[in-house]
Amino acid sequence: MSDGSAVTRGGTMPEEYQEPVDKLLSEFVEAVASISDQRHLQRGIARSLLPSDLIVILDKKSLFMAGQFNSKSGTAMYFYTPGSEWTAVKVASNAEWEFGLRDCYLVEIPRPLLEESPEQRKDDLEKIAEKHVDSEFKRFLELLSFLRTRPIFGPPPTAVDDRLACLLLPKTGGVSQIILEAVDESGMNSQSAGNLKDKASVREMWMLINESRVVIADLTGADPGVMYGLGIAHTLGKDTVLVSPKGSEDLFDLPRTTRVEYAHGAEAKLKDGLIKILLSMIQLIAAA
Repeated sequence: MSDGSAVTRGGTMPEEYQEPVDKLLSEFVEAVASISDQRHLQRGIARSLLPSDLIVILDKKSLFMAGQFNSKSGTAMYFYTPGSEWTAVKVASNAEWEFGLRDCYLVEIPRPLLEESPEQRKDDLEKIAEKHVDSEFKRFLELLSFLRTRPIFGPPPTAVDDRLACLLLPKTGGVSQIILEAVDESGMNSQSAGNLKDKASVREMWMLINESRVVIADLTGADPGVMYGLGIAHTLGKDTVLVSPKGSEDLFDLPRTTRVEYAHGAEAKLKDGLIKILLSMIQLIAAA
C-alpha cells in the first residue's frame, strides 16, 4: 500500500469511486506513517505501510481495506456494493477464502468521510490510524512472544478462523457426538485434533489449536491426549469450553474458560447449554 503501485487492478468499483477512495486511503496511510514516526516504530510494524495485495470494499456505510504484505508486484481488487452492509469479520473471511489473504490487516472507514475534504476528515482519519497502529503493534508483540517461547511444535499460523472450534475428544467414552451436534447447530465449524501418535500428529494438534477461535475439551476419563491439547490451548490464551461429568473437580476458576457439567441421561440439556455458549461467542466476535 505504501507506494500505491499495485500492478494489477480489478473488481467491480466504478472508476469515479476509485479515485476518491484511493485519495482517502493515501491520506490514511500518511496518518499511519506520521503516528509510527512519532512513536519511533519501524515502518514494517504497521503493515499498511508496506507493499501489499489489497481488497477494497465500498458498501452502504463503510469503506474496508484488507491487505497482506507482498514484496513483489501486488494486486488491488476494488468492489462496490452500495446495497449491502459488510462486517469486518465477513471482509476478513472473504479476503482469506476467496483471495488467499490468510494474515491480512483490516481497516474500516466510515463512508461519509469520502464526501469530506482532507481538512474536514483529518481528525477522524488520525483516530482510525491510531487504532490501526495500536492493533498492529499488539500483533507484533504477540509474534515476539511466540519467538521467545520457541515452541517445539514449530512456528504457529498467524490467522485465526473465527468460526472454527477445535475439539479435544477422548479415545473412548465421553459425549463426542453431543459436542459435534452442538457445534454444528450453533453455526460454527468443528475439527477434531485426533489422537496423538507421533510428532506429526502433535504438530497437527498445535496448528489446529492456533487456527481455532475456541477449544472444546471433553474431560470425561481425563484422556492424556485431551489434557495435552488443553495445556497448549491455555498456554496460547485460547477461549476454552470444558465438558465434564457432573460432580467432577477438574480445572475450576480459570480465565477465559467456561465449564459445562453433564449428567448421564441428560445429554439434551448439555447440548442446549453448549449451543448457548457458542452462540454468545459468535455474537461477541461479530460485534468486535
